[in-house]
Formats: sequence, structure tokens, C-alpha cells
Amino acid sequence: MRQRKGFEMTNEHAIPACRLCVLLARDCARGVVLRRGPSDWVQLMLWHTDTDTFEPGQWFHGRIYETLSDLSPNGELFLYLARKAQTPERERSEYTYKWTAISRPPYVTALALWPAGDSWDGGGYFVDDNTAWLCHASARAHTDHRSQGLRVLNTYEPQRLVQRSLRDGWKHVQEGRFSLDRSSGKGGLRGLGIRGATEQPDIWQKHQPGGRYLLVSEIYREPDFHYAPHTYLADAEEPNTPHTLISGMTWLDWDARGRLVFAREGRLYAGEVPFDPGKARMLADFNAHTPEPIEAPFWARQW
Repeated sequence: MRQRKGFEMTNEHAIPACRLCVLLARDCARGVVLRRGPSDWVQLMLWHTDTDTFEPGQWFHGRIYETLSDLSPNGELFLYLARKAQTPERERSEYTYKWTAISRPPYVTALALWPAGDSWDGGGYFVDDNTAWLCHASARAHTDHRSQGLRVLNTYEPQRLVQRSLRDGWKHVQEGRFSLDRSSGKGGLRGLGIRGATEQPDIWQKHQPGGRYLLVSEIYREPDFHYAPHTYLADAEEPNTPHTLISGMTWLDWDARGRLVFAREGRLYAGEVPFDPGKARMLADFNAHTPEPIEAPFWARQW
């Protein structure tokens, strides 16, 4: 791979920054921001990407798994996998301590809820505005949604979750090949001298809407067996131009306007390409938010 020019950003906060992840709607100027911090609290916010305004929403005391969640193409519904602390009371309850739910962003109050419990079930994505697929072996909801026009499909096929990325414009350009390295004699798995190795990285790319650049993510297997993405920008029209390596982000993507939008240190930014991090515009800083009770309004509790 060619030499890349890169940049890293340092932590400007004396206290740990919150962590941000965003799900962008495919067919409208909306996104859901998931703000995590403290570690067992998550807040939802609705981002209007055409005006860069934000609507603060509910807090959830537990974990929401953003990689197994989704926003409908029209931005009206939020599908998410949630988990609370495992207690005997929750294990015995109807909905257990882990479930998939559908709500109206920026609220988490469930319109429909599918318990997962101790199973590996959970999560899903929107096939379209009127169809949701759940990664559940069974799909018995605790709220009747069938008369509301939403079709719910369910199978336990975790590999199918990749369809969300493909739907949103990511292209899988190279299958990764990973193996074990026994030659080092030290480090790796529990001191046994077995280390994770990458024969060829798994590569995904997404073209800039209306532009010439590619956002590329190469995924490598680290010696400790974690998978680490190396993300960079490439010029599709000038492939010999050195790539711009991007690091230090908790989330990044193209928005509908072709901006490179990203989260770092609990803040959301937008930048133009060719990308200069020093010229990126800060859209919002969410670090000062603290958990508080927020009740969902009437419209957010109705189909």
C-alpha cells in the first residue's frame, strides 16, 4: 500500500469525553446520534442534517448496540438492540434484560419489543420504510404492530446484518483472510505464543455522494485477536495521490451533501474534501449532557 499522510487528534478534555455514534437515514435529512457516557447511560438525539440542528431525546440506563441498530429510510422509526444489567428479576420478567425494540426517535419508549434474554438473538435493520428484519429465531412482540402497516420478518442469520451497510452505499471490495501466527514465541493468546495475523485485510469503501473521493476502511486482525479498522480517504480520479489516513474518530461517514461528517471527543464535526482536519467545522459538543428523566410525548408513544 502507498505511503499515506495522516493525522491524529489529541484529547482536549481533562475528564473522559463521551462517545458518539450516528445512524443516518437513507432517504431524508435525518440522523440519530447515540451519546454514550457514563458507560452505562445512552442518550438519543435527532440530527437534522440539512440545518445541523439537534433535538435532545431520552436517556437509557443500559447499553444500546449501535452496530445492531438502524434508522428507517424516512427517519421515522428507530430499531435498536438494548441490554440492561442482568438481575434475577429481569431474567424472570416478560421482556428479560435484553431485547430488540422499535421507537420514534429521539425517544426509546418502545412501540414494539421482542425479548432476547440469554439467546444470541437481537438487532436487525429496515429493508424499507414498511419492512423490518429482525435477527431473531422467533418474533413474538409484546406490542401489537401488525395493524400499523409495518411488516416484520425474522430469521436468526447474523451474517445478514451486513445488508445494512450494503444498503447504505458501502461496497465490500475484498474478503479478509485471517490466521494464527505461532512463529513469534511470545505474546498473543494468554501467553501461549499464538498471535492473530492478517493475510489480507477485509476492505470496504463508500463513494462520496456527487464527489470524487472514496472513504475506505481496511480491517486487520491484531495480535490480541481484536479487529482494528484503518480508515482513509482516496481520490477515485487520481488513484496515485497519497491517501489521507484518518484516526481518532468514534464514527465517520458521508452525509447526503457529500460532507465528511465525524465524531471525536464527544463532538460532531463536518469537513469538506480534500480533507483538512484543522478546517472541519464543529456542529455540536455533547460532553456537558448529563442523565435526566425525559418522558416521551404522546406522539412518540403512538404508531
